[in-house]
Amino acid sequence: MGKVYKCRSREEVVVIPDKFTSIGDSAFAYNTNVKKVIIPETITHIGYRAFANCKELTEIEIPSSVENIDTWAFAICRNLSRIIISPNIKKIGASAFSCTAITEIIIPDDVEIISANTFAGCRYLKKIALPDSIKKISDNAFYRCSHLENILLPKNLKIIGREAFANCDNLKEVVIPESVETIENNAFSNCNNLEWITICSSNTITGLYAFSLCKNLKGIKLKGRNSTFIFSNSEQTFYFLMQNTAN
Repeated sequence: MGKVYKCRSREEVVVIPDKFTSIGDSAFAYNTNVKKVIIPETITHIGYRAFANCKELTEIEIPSSVENIDTWAFAICRNLSRIIISPNIKKIGASAFSCTAITEIIIPDDVEIISANTFAGCRYLKKIALPDSIKKISDNAFYRCSHLENILLPKNLKIIGREAFANCDNLKEVVIPESVETIENNAFSNCNNLEWITICSSNTITGLYAFSLCKNLKGIKLKGRNSTFIFSNSEQTFYFLMQNTAN
């Protein structure tokens, strides 16, 4: 059993033989011919930049044998619109699916961290299912996912990183789970259609202007109380109210 190294196949469909156990770093990177890769059940690891910049790649199915998808594995595959992720995945690396054409994705139950920039620039992404195992959504994880309308945050989530959902122009409402301990700088900034935010009195807003520059924001609902805060949409007024409601 071995590792797939440089693949310069001119075929549109590539079938990886089952004698391999991993796909090496940059194995298919910049391949301008491949549209589909069939990965066998013997593969357990997909390496750094393994399929990065495969501009003709349109679909990928990751088998149940794979446990780790490395950094930048499918980044900038601009025509990659269909991804099925193995239910046994434990780790998805930073920028793994950034700047792809995916419209929806299901994250498996055992994943605990959405790494930095994982889905950044996926402007066609409309639906994503996050399991309750997720404890951290890292910096820029969904940055500029401009078609994302709704996001159900996991009930065990603790940290929402810097600019995690910034520039998600179609996001309309955000409900922060009670489990969240930290919302960092500009986590939801520039979400131009965001109208309502629901938070709990236990949440801590540590980042400056976590919801700043959301020009259509109408107010904040404090969960568990019969109170809705309506405010003028300036950064200064907004941040002041967030400090008060987080106490």
